[in-house]
Amino acid sequence: MFTRKPIVFVSIIMLVFFFAIPGQSEINVCDVNWPGITTYTSGFFPETWRFPIDVWDAVEVNIHVNQDDGDIENKWFGLGLVEAEWHFFDSRDVEMNVDGDIINITYVLSDSREYERDDLSYNTWATYSLSSENVQKIYGAEEITILVYLSNQPNITWDVPDYVLSEWKELFEMTGAIADAPDPEPDPEPEPEPENDENGEDDDNGSGSSSSSGCFIGIMNLGQ
Repeated sequence: MFTRKPIVFVSIIMLVFFFAIPGQSEINVCDVNWPGITTYTSGFFPETWRFPIDVWDAVEVNIHVNQDDGDIENKWFGLGLVEAEWHFFDSRDVEMNVDGDIINITYVLSDSREYERDDLSYNTWATYSLSSENVQKIYGAEEITILVYLSNQPNITWDVPDYVLSEWKELFEMTGAIADAPDPEPDPEPEPEPENDENGEDDDNGSGSSSSSGCFIGIMNLGQ
C-alpha cells in the first residue's frame, strides 16, 4: 500500500512536470522514486513557453498504480501558469461542467515561485484530486468546460479540447482507472405488498414473499 506522505509526493511530481522540457503530450509511463509505484502521465505542455495550450502553460493528469497488485493508489489533475505577474490559485475545488452536469475536482495544494526564462516570470501551479466518480464522468463525456478559481486574478474558464479529452480517456483505459469507478447505485426495489387471509388478517405463517437487493460497495476514493 502506498503510505508515503502524499503532499510531499505530489509536490515533487508537480515540480518535475512543470520544469521539464516543453513538448507535445503523449502518455508517459515511468517508475518514480517511490518503490512499487508506476506513474502514468498525460501531460500537455507548449512547444515553447510563448505558445501555451490555450490559457495554460501546463495541463497534466497523473495516475499512480501499485506494481504488485495493479491497484490505483492516486489520481491527480494538475494545472500550471507562467505569467508576467503573480497568479495564485484559490483553495476552492475546480468546477467541471461535464455535458451539462457540474462535478467538483478536489483541491489538494498549490505553489508559486519566480524565476527567469527570457525575462522575469512567475510560475504557479495547483494539484487537484480525481475521485473514481470523477473519472467515470470524464470518461463518458462528450464536452467538458472547467472553472478554475484564482485568488488575485479573474477566474479562468476553459473548454477542454477534444484531443486532450481523448488522451485522458486513453489514460483511464490504459491504467484501468475506469474499471476502478464504482457501479451506479440501483433503484430501490418496491416493498412487497402484505398478504392477507380471508378474514382480512395478516398472514403470519412465514409464507409471505420477501426480497433482498444486491449490495453495491462503493470503491474507496483513492484519489483523496
